[in-house]
Amino acid sequence: MMKGPLPSFHASAPAAVLAASLIPLLPSGVAQAAPIEWSAGTGDFSTAGNWSGGVIPTGGDTAVLGNGGTIQVTSDQTLAGLEASEGTVSYLAGQFFLNGPLRIGTGSTQQSATLDYNGPFTMATAEVSIGEAGSTGMLTFNNGFMMKTPGSSIVIAKGAGSNGSLTQISGFLQCQGGLVVASGDDASGIYDMGGTSAMVIGQTLVIGAEGGDGTLAISGSAGLTKDPGSDPSTFAAFGSGDGSTATVTVSGGRFINPSTDTRIGTSGNATATWTISGEGTENVFKDLYLGYQDSASATFNLDGGVVRANSIHSGSSGTSILNLNGGVLLPASDNSDFISGLTEVNVLPGGAIIDTTPTAGSEAASHEITIPQDLLDGGGGLTIRGPGLVVLAGTCSYSGGTLVESGGLVVTGTLGSSDVTVGDFGEIRGTGTIAGSLQASGTVWPGVNLGTLGVGGDTTITGYLTTDIIGGEAAVLATGGQLDISAATHYLFIQDEQLDQPVYVLATYGTLVGEFLDSPLVPDGYEIDYAYEGNKIALVSTAASGVYDDWAAGIAWADPGDALPDGDPDHDGVANFLEFYTGSNPLAAGSALPVGSLMEDGGSNFFRFTFKQATAAATLPPEVEYGDNLADWETAADGVDGVTMTHGPVTGGELWTVDIPTAPTGRIFARLKVTVP
Repeated sequence: MMKGPLPSFHASAPAAVLAASLIPLLPSGVAQAAPIEWSAGTGDFSTAGNWSGGVIPTGGDTAVLGNGGTIQVTSDQTLAGLEASEGTVSYLAGQFFLNGPLRIGTGSTQQSATLDYNGPFTMATAEVSIGEAGSTGMLTFNNGFMMKTPGSSIVIAKGAGSNGSLTQISGFLQCQGGLVVASGDDASGIYDMGGTSAMVIGQTLVIGAEGGDGTLAISGSAGLTKDPGSDPSTFAAFGSGDGSTATVTVSGGRFINPSTDTRIGTSGNATATWTISGEGTENVFKDLYLGYQDSASATFNLDGGVVRANSIHSGSSGTSILNLNGGVLLPASDNSDFISGLTEVNVLPGGAIIDTTPTAGSEAASHEITIPQDLLDGGGGLTIRGPGLVVLAGTCSYSGGTLVESGGLVVTGTLGSSDVTVGDFGEIRGTGTIAGSLQASGTVWPGVNLGTLGVGGDTTITGYLTTDIIGGEAAVLATGGQLDISAATHYLFIQDEQLDQPVYVLATYGTLVGEFLDSPLVPDGYEIDYAYEGNKIALVSTAASGVYDDWAAGIAWADPGDALPDGDPDHDGVANFLEFYTGSNPLAAGSALPVGSLMEDGGSNFFRFTFKQATAAATLPPEVEYGDNLADWETAADGVDGVTMTHGPVTGGELWTVDIPTAPTGRIFARLKVTVP
């Protein structure tokens, strides 16, 4: 038999063993006798003279305390029930078995009753109520082990106007039924766990219901676990029904509900507040709802400790607020909708920390989550750690810094005010915008496969810049301020067998400091141009590079400035580079521009677009774009959408013919696009 508290509150299996061994000790088939009332002031339970009629209550009797006296229990007792409307039951030693209910505080609003429990073991097979019918009840649980069998609950403050409190200093409560704190209009109930105390709840957990005001406080190394076994439908409810309130403070220890929903602000217009603080404090949830339905409202304050959850959402029309102020958020699984639907998520001065490290023993190597929710400014910043990825998809206005200690941050939304720092073991990706600066000793990997990662301020990379190239396009790092790559190494990931474009833009900048320390994966036939078009870093084909310069060197320009690719010394509206590409004379008006005409073949209409590609420009493949308006363009590809592209030799080069089916509108536009290497 147990002589002290269990060492851990994760004890549903041991508790089941204890239940099986102890239940046979209860008397069976005993006829219910009349209640026996306490008649003394302060005295021992086992003294016959302290009871009405001189009879000590036994297994078939209900002991009743209503005279304001004090019953001292110092030995094993078996009863049908115990009811105290006024007075104190002081349980000092022995074991306590109840075939029926335990009721502390059952009288009028003018009466109160107290049970001080310090025994090794108690079992109750019916409901335990602490304060009911407008009275006040108090239970202090100092030590030992109390078991509640299935089918009934522990209820603290039951009914309108009732007051109840359960203070657990140590010991272990195994409640295979449920726990309800404050149920009824103006009912007020408190469950205060501290020290090394622990409770396991098998079914219902409700704090504040039907107009009641319920409080749960966990401190020290105490812990409350909701273990529903085979019935995951028994969610945890905090604030249920109109007028209800719930307050939860976890300043130490643990709250564990990994198998069912936790609904903070459950229904009606209830309000609920949950605050977690303290080093080593842990809260574990399956899915956490801040406002579940109706107009229920909730506020969750993460001031310290750790919260692990699959998701954090709101389903109500009430106010739902998540304040991140120094605690750690750990996703319990991969989730593309980790936090969403809340009224506010505020990043307060203590900051937000997201750690993607899986639970010990998990088969997952890491977790990847997406937060579509906006993260609002409360004076703090964001820290990312762990091996996984965190995707910020919202418009985030927090003003503190963003630190990627390890793992990855993917920005697909906007960081409106934050400066970003990426540590040695961190990585940043994305297609969003960082309004501040970016400093990375880890990896900067623009895009999500492709796309542009924008940085409004300066970018300094002392680690790695990694670029994806897929088809004819590269991902781009776009820096509005100074880009310093003087201590950076560049890597290319090319997802096609070979490159087919003369130019791939890798980065843009306001000003540039230095060149890559190394770029070991540049393929043969290409080189990096650090001043392409003046403010771009580009991968440029060496076959195409310089062909315009060679052509321009053979022209007798009146002014050296006339030789620029975008120059137009003959003022015919065609830039020099197109003159070069089509084999025209840049010093005489009348260029060999593309020609378009409507055609008909077998009843089908199409638009024929022809142009010449000069021999000198043979290394620069052309690109033709078309559309039925001047805003939306498609790139022509042979055999796609009815387009055909052919070419053959003509004097001085190749003649290209592109046939494009006409649009349903009957109009078509086409243009030749050539990139200057």
